[in-house]
Amino acid sequence: MNDDLIQQAKAGDQAAFAQVVHNYQGFVNSLSRCYLSPGEVKDAAQLIWLTVWQKLHQLEEPAKFPAWLKQLVFYRCLNFRKARAARQDKETTLAPETWSALADIISDSQDVAATLEQRELRRIISRELDRLPGEYGLLLRLYYLKDLPYRAISQATGLPQSTLKWRLHQARSLLRGRLARLLQHEISRRNDQ
Repeated sequence: MNDDLIQQAKAGDQAAFAQVVHNYQGFVNSLSRCYLSPGEVKDAAQLIWLTVWQKLHQLEEPAKFPAWLKQLVFYRCLNFRKARAARQDKETTLAPETWSALADIISDSQDVAATLEQRELRRIISRELDRLPGEYGLLLRLYYLKDLPYRAISQATGLPQSTLKWRLHQARSLLRGRLARLLQHEISRRNDQ
């Protein structure tokens, strides 16, 4: 039954495709929430379903639709994150001393300053994760921030566990290098002042 519906949608039947969307919308939203913030899921889902409609003809076996869709969601979310990172690069970034000055204006509380610095640090790490090539940043987020085990990430991405472990190792090395360069730049900048 489900295979027939996929086959009809593949042939261009819009009613069948609408039913496929209805049947798998929860799956797409749930999986997208693993990769994106809650506010981004709806927009990403629209892009995902547009891509499904455009590429469904490439699916050779309707029985493989769930696995195919899972990989498509992963890569569309990866692209969505890259686009977000590119937009964020255009935003103004406040230096830590600016955060501290702002915190002093708002309140004399050290908790405010610490909270602002933590947010800035999280933003910097998030930005650097988004700047990592390929899916490296997303894999690190899934493993460290979403606390997903290798098996779950492997199933979600379609990567064999050995490949996943190697890519996580590479991603950690790249992130470590980027953060070390940022720290060195910040230390040099502060010493010059």
